[in-house]
Amino acid sequence: MSTLRDRLQAMASGVLTMDVDGTKTGPVYSLEDMKKPWTFVDTPAKLAKAERRISTEPTLAIDTEYDSFRYFRERLCLLQVQTGGKSWLIDPLADLDLSFFGDVFNNPKILKIFHAGDNDIRIL
Repeated sequence: MSTLRDRLQAMASGVLTMDVDGTKTGPVYSLEDMKKPWTFVDTPAKLAKAERRISTEPTLAIDTEYDSFRYFRERLCLLQVQTGGKSWLIDPLADLDLSFFGDVFNNPKILKIFHAGDNDIRIL
């Protein structure tokens, strides 16, 4: 089984392709898309840097990925946060303290935009 990091590197090299109605469409993401700034956050040091940036942005785009097929309760597997020109891919399985998001989500001065947020808001 490949890790998230392996899959991201495969996307960056254009290896992953997607079939739509049986037609090959090429890479899921173009190499140009993958050149945009993003950071995979899997250590406390990287999280501290992400926290400083996320906590001071006026607008955040947020998406989460959960595994609810193999667990009784949903298990958060990835937290994606876009802060203008930077994307943060946060690995909640890396045993990081994500409690600062409580302050971020409760801050009325920060606009939060969720992708398909009904489950995200319910579970977060």
